[in-house]
Amino acid sequence: MHPSKALSPGQLRLYYEHGEAMSKYPIKESEFVKDLKITRHAFRTVQVYVDAYGPPSAEDLQAHAPGAIHLVIPDAHAKPGESNERFEWLGKEIEEVGREALELEVPFRVISIGDFGDMPSLSHYDRGKASAWGRTYAADAAAMMDAILKVKDNCSPEIWNYADKFWTEGNHEERCARYMQENPELQGILKDPFFIMSDAGFKPVPYLQWLQLDGVGYSHYMQNAGGRAVSGVNHARSLLLKGYRSVVVGHSHRLDTYTTADAFGNPLKTLVCGCYFEHDEEYAGQSNSTWWRGLCVLRNVRRGGYDLETRTLASIRQKHAGD
Repeated sequence: MHPSKALSPGQLRLYYEHGEAMSKYPIKESEFVKDLKITRHAFRTVQVYVDAYGPPSAEDLQAHAPGAIHLVIPDAHAKPGESNERFEWLGKEIEEVGREALELEVPFRVISIGDFGDMPSLSHYDRGKASAWGRTYAADAAAMMDAILKVKDNCSPEIWNYADKFWTEGNHEERCARYMQENPELQGILKDPFFIMSDAGFKPVPYLQWLQLDGVGYSHYMQNAGGRAVSGVNHARSLLLKGYRSVVVGHSHRLDTYTTADAFGNPLKTLVCGCYFEHDEEYAGQSNSTWWRGLCVLRNVRRGGYDLETRTLASIRQKHAGD
């Protein structure tokens, strides 16, 4: 009989953590119950199960070991003229969550979902208008480099090196690649966002390619059949219907989630992760008020499932501002 059919969740945890010892060594019930703060009934139930079916197998232990922790950085849009203080807070958040992962001895992944840099000088939205006057790519790249260095400087080397760090290129950063295709004489002169992020230790993932980690796919956005970004009121559900797998995307600056399971009970979870900046964007108008601003932490990530925690930028500011 599978243990999940015979034991309660608390008994199941006791079985996986102590079943091996209960099968090999004589255990004094009173001391065991006192040390673990469990009931005698729980101990006896698990002991009977161990005697009947044996301890958990190595495969079972591996399947029920704590999963990885992922910290997702939504669209951050570092750009000239806006404060980069939030990136100092981001480094401290990475330190905090990474310390938790280190203590649990589980993998720690940091994923920037793209548009970490805004690159407004390369925008087609207001090119040739007065609002674009004075913009330079040098200033754009400097703002992005300053942002990522602030993140790194506010995280200890121990946690920074412990983290697996990834960056899935966003459409704002891809502006640089397109501009250099149109102006090849500038190749090697402009500081490409790929190198800005890779110099800081992030592994770049090219625009609209998928990064797969612990059963979860990451990309700046998912394309529909026409090549445009999947979006809409039921954004997260639409992602599932298009890809039928667990994915995390950014791009829309909104927060949305959807959870179900396939026919075999495997979790399917989709997440649209919001944005990580406080300013309003002129082009967005009323949509600014619909954007969710913060960080997403995915715990116990395994085979596409995870436990989601959201941290609003307002609460992050309150925690770290003035440190």
